[in-house]
Amino acid sequence: MYSFKSKIRYSEVDQQCFLTLDKLIDYFQDCSIFHSESLGLGVGNLAENRQCWMLTAWQIVIDRMPKLTEEVTISTWPYAFRGCNGYRNFQMTDEAGVYIARADSQWVFVDMNTGHPTRLTEEQLEGYKLDEKMELPCDARRIRMPDDCEERPSFLVRKDQIDTNHHVNNGQYVKMALEELPEDIRIHQMRAEYRRQAVLGDEIFPKVKHENGVWTVFLCNEEGKPYSTVEIR
Repeated sequence: MYSFKSKIRYSEVDQQCFLTLDKLIDYFQDCSIFHSESLGLGVGNLAENRQCWMLTAWQIVIDRMPKLTEEVTISTWPYAFRGCNGYRNFQMTDEAGVYIARADSQWVFVDMNTGHPTRLTEEQLEGYKLDEKMELPCDARRIRMPDDCEERPSFLVRKDQIDTNHHVNNGQYVKMALEELPEDIRIHQMRAEYRRQAVLGDEIFPKVKHENGVWTVFLCNEEGKPYSTVEIR
């Protein structure tokens, strides 16, 4: 397990001084980057070898959101590698070690020269020490788009939404989805699926479905095929 400590900053909170969902995801993503960097398998190593990790799915369970200035510990560990896929858990805990949020994630390892998935090398597999999988509520179904979604105004991908892999960062899709939801919503669970890579200048067409307390936002291309789907409970 790799961990780091932090304090919730003013730039990370909403109008009620609670950490926002997209900033929670930033903490988890940063933790995985810090972990890989500590092993010599980080951004520079991946760029040199023309490789990258691409997120394919998130599941996040939120026990509560921390508030401004609260001291937190963020942790991550991989629990499985299968073929070209990697699986990683995350947690954020308070000063007493009590869960604030827990997450599961699925990633695919990609050869950037071909754009196709590729297997990790033995050196990379030896670098990542596996730990036990965290138990989270099981919800394995795919997020499918119904016919009666509400279509929202489209927008273009901006420069600040692009990461080192030259496409929209996974956390940015969640931030886009949150823009389509009511401001006063309190989030307890989130799932996200990533199907396609949006790049600078692409046009995003949001479609929204609200049913039984569940908000689902489909962030689509002009053909109506989702780049990403975000489900909020």
